[in-house]
Amino acid sequence: MCSTAASQFKTAGASSTKPGSASSSVTLSNNEVWSWYCARPKKTPDVEQLCSNNSKRTAILDQLRAGGQNPEARKALLEQLKLAPPPAYATTQALYTDFCKVPEHGEKPTCVRIKANQASTNMRNWYCASPAGSAGDWCKRQEILARMQKIPMISTPTTDADKASLARARP
Repeated sequence: MCSTAASQFKTAGASSTKPGSASSSVTLSNNEVWSWYCARPKKTPDVEQLCSNNSKRTAILDQLRAGGQNPEARKALLEQLKLAPPPAYATTQALYTDFCKVPEHGEKPTCVRIKANQASTNMRNWYCASPAGSAGDWCKRQEILARMQKIPMISTPTTDADKASLARARP
């Protein structure tokens, strides 16, 4: 259960800006999913904004991963990265799920991990709905984690959509 699809939704891990991470399976699958999602026709303004934000973030990460910058240039890029936060975990998870619904993507390693994660989630939901599980601290923790994953990674909500999303995520 420790090796689930959640490992695919890394957003700002310590190694995500190192040169070696440019060819990691997580980075490659992330790029593939976002490319597929943003290339789809009939985008809403929200989707356009999400893709634009991801494009900016990816460009900054690519520069960081290229390596060879002096410490000041790297520091400036890291400051830019703070202004380009990743989408909420739940948003990324939904993108991966939509990607894996496409038949030709179903057998990719990313999608196999998502199927395993969904099975794990179903088992957890079943257990936590039982009398034994609902009384346990582990199920309470899982409920809190699920709410936290819906919170966008922004320090101060600026748009009405961010404010509404933050309000829904708080208990």
